[in-house]
Amino acid sequence: MPRSVKVYWIFLFLIFIIYVIFGYFYFKNTYANGDEVHFLVATHSIVYDHDVWLENNYDQKVNLTFNPGAVDKIVAKGLDGHLYPVHGIGYSLLLAPFYALGNRLGTIIFSALLLSAIFILTCMFSNKITKNVKFSLILSLMMFLSHPLFNFSALNFTDAVGALVFILAIYNLLYTKKHYLLVTLILSFLPWIHIRYFLVALILYLYSVFKTSKRQKKLMLVFPLSIVCYFLFLKSTFGSYNPYTPYMIFGDTAFYGHFFWNLLSLFIDRQFGLLVYSPLFLYIVPGTYFWYIKNKKSFFTVLFIAVAYLIPIVIIDVRQGYAPPARLFITLLPLFIPSLVFFFMEMKNVVYKIIATGFFLWSVLNMTIALLLPPNHGFVYGDGVAPSLLYLSMHIGINIQELFPSFYHDMEITSIHYILIILIFIFWGFIFFDYSRNQRISENK
Repeated sequence: MPRSVKVYWIFLFLIFIIYVIFGYFYFKNTYANGDEVHFLVATHSIVYDHDVWLENNYDQKVNLTFNPGAVDKIVAKGLDGHLYPVHGIGYSLLLAPFYALGNRLGTIIFSALLLSAIFILTCMFSNKITKNVKFSLILSLMMFLSHPLFNFSALNFTDAVGALVFILAIYNLLYTKKHYLLVTLILSFLPWIHIRYFLVALILYLYSVFKTSKRQKKLMLVFPLSIVCYFLFLKSTFGSYNPYTPYMIFGDTAFYGHFFWNLLSLFIDRQFGLLVYSPLFLYIVPGTYFWYIKNKKSFFTVLFIAVAYLIPIVIIDVRQGYAPPARLFITLLPLFIPSLVFFFMEMKNVVYKIIATGFFLWSVLNMTIALLLPPNHGFVYGDGVAPSLLYLSMHIGINIQELFPSFYHDMEITSIHYILIILIFIFWGFIFFDYSRNQRISENK
């Protein structure tokens, strides 16, 4: 076994232990929040009732065992009169074995395992692209031990599953080029987890079919069969092939926001934005340019998948006009670790490393504050609230939350949005100016 692989496995074990310890404290101090509650209710029904009919679970107040304040029902009434989960049933099926073993704590262990697997794949993926073991490991650790990835080691959302499948499939297509059937089986399950993964799953499947041998092509029919079953399930249960029918039955309306501002909210929104929770992502944009220069094939592959994933998210949203939260970008974030690696391979100025360390420590502080807050304060969720900014505002007497607007919550663009955009572009402009200057100096030597 190569030395680099041994190192990865050692860190895999260590990061899993950290996740489990953190998950236990999170479990003891914080209630399930938002859609977590409804995923857990559906999982409870699968484990104990062996069905996905949720009316008796809400009658028995199962939802209140996960969060005493979660009184709402996120359900859609089927043609048979039963109440079904609005979200796909696939994720609850994945949680079921772990829930059977340890209820909510068991599902947190599942999340820790899941994110640990994504971590090792990210290290391997980044190393393959950049040929830099050291930076791939260090920067992967920095991202996976801070917001926004760290908190998904304890949260029950579908985003981490999407991240695992995306990076596993792309790694196989670019480098392993062997396990097409396994990848196809995994991709066939994605739409059952959430419909937003369908387009990317379809693209990756078609590419796998193109690459696989003739002998295996018949076995790869499992993907179209799974999709047919998925749409037949929708038709027989809700009376429509439209995958958004459950949301509309629940009462959500079509999205009416603006494409650009929805895309922007993924990054600078106070409530969920990467700028607040993980400012290290600011290095990704210039790093992506360096990636393009160094390894065009992998760059365009990841870019194509990223666009295919993001466009449906920022165009279609069924939450009564709300913009998509930045946690949806978590699915893509591991794929962009090579951008960070290329950035620090090209930009050797110690100032960038000091700033990156500050960004990392801020992200760790975010989690520390959230963990120490009273139960259910809003570890990730909160109505237009960033827990760390709120906590700091209370203690310094200045409402620094106002420096970071929330389009997701307030549904309006303010002058602060424009100021932040300008500052971000100035930051990127300085980096590219410094890069150009370094290139000229190198050429003149």
